[in-house]
Amino acid sequence: MTNRVVLNFMAIILITLTLSECIFDVTLRTYYYQNISRMIITHADTSQDLFNRFNQENPNGDSGELLSSILKNFDSRKAELQVLNTEGDVLTSSSGFEVKQKIHLKPEILTGKKVVDVDKMPGTHEKVMNIYVPIQIYSGTYVLRYITSLEAIDDVLTLIYAGAATIGIIIALIVFIISLRFARSIVDPITNIISAAKEMAKGHFNIRVDKTYKNELGELADTLNYMADEIVKTDKIKNEFISSISHELRTPLTGIKGWSETMLLSSEFDKKDYQEGLNIIAKETNRLIDLVEDLLDFSRLQSNTLKLYKENFRLDELLKEVVKSLKIKAKEKNIKIDINQMKRTVIHGDQNRLKQVIINTIDNAIKFSHRDSTIDISLKDSYEYVTITVQDYGIGIDDEHLPYLTQSFYQVSSNGKGSGLGLSITKQIIDLHKGKIDIKSKVNEGTIITIQLPKLILEHKN
Repeated sequence: MTNRVVLNFMAIILITLTLSECIFDVTLRTYYYQNISRMIITHADTSQDLFNRFNQENPNGDSGELLSSILKNFDSRKAELQVLNTEGDVLTSSSGFEVKQKIHLKPEILTGKKVVDVDKMPGTHEKVMNIYVPIQIYSGTYVLRYITSLEAIDDVLTLIYAGAATIGIIIALIVFIISLRFARSIVDPITNIISAAKEMAKGHFNIRVDKTYKNELGELADTLNYMADEIVKTDKIKNEFISSISHELRTPLTGIKGWSETMLLSSEFDKKDYQEGLNIIAKETNRLIDLVEDLLDFSRLQSNTLKLYKENFRLDELLKEVVKSLKIKAKEKNIKIDINQMKRTVIHGDQNRLKQVIINTIDNAIKFSHRDSTIDISLKDSYEYVTITVQDYGIGIDDEHLPYLTQSFYQVSSNGKGSGLGLSITKQIIDLHKGKIDIKSKVNEGTIITIQLPKLILEHKN
């Protein structure tokens, strides 16, 4: 991955440098060539202005003197000057050599336009610049052809290009070193995170990713660490659940097995003892059924296969029925259950599932209440919602446990009884009804559980 990152960086940098070098070369060459042509054209224009100002008359029509005068006034030390007629014949040259070759003049030159072109000299193949400047001398038209060598300029440009290329190579090396360090700063943390993730995948959840990384990598490291913490926590809860549910299953099974074996092997049991044994077996069997039902409900909820069978029913009557069924259990601890603000309330929901919710809520209140205490239950009806409140004055719950009470398998005490699924199932059933559950508690002061359910019906009177 490091190589890919570096190669991508270097490819971008090399393309950028190459384009920059090309643009620089073209711009610099154009700049120098234009300066040369501009300088010679300016010299020609200035010379023509001076010539016309100080040579008003044709010197007796002598063409030789005229050409000599043109050479003298228009000559430039920067270039060879040739004077051409409009046919392209070289009439005279500052080099002193006779030029017999006819020069091809572009049509725009004959219209008075100055033309610049770059060519190679025949024979020597020397690179030169030809500058054609048409001039009007007296009544005749001539074309000045300035020929200047570009070899010296190209040598200078080559040195500049070599320097620019050297600088480009140095920049590329610097970028390579920086990109390599940069790539490692990205890849090394990712490699460490991948390594830690692989260890976690093998079940080594004690591994933690270094938290010194910043930005997205730091967030990724924190996420993996958080995931590992949650898995460890979930695993601990799962193990506690297995231990707890094993105990919960073993206790009634032990009672059932013990009484059944005693009843089978003993011949001295009277009718009263048989009745007591059968009652205990029935009680423990019901306890096992409740545990199995909790596990089945949890499985259905986790797989989203639990279906609600909704209908209109009297919630106040259901609440009274549940309280009546739990009064015997409350009486064992001499707990009084008071129902307040109860009035006729009709809602649309799954009656059996909501009964399960109410039973679990009041049963927990009884379980964690002190002896000789009271449980207050109220039912409030508003336009859109109904609210059930169950308040006990028992042992209460620490604040640290409150956020986790409705999580699956969570128990406040590792030695606590039950499967740890009751409140989790309760919350999920309430969620399926689009309702809410709120738990508030203080240690040694008690707990308040508030259940809010939408009515979702058009009320009617019987």
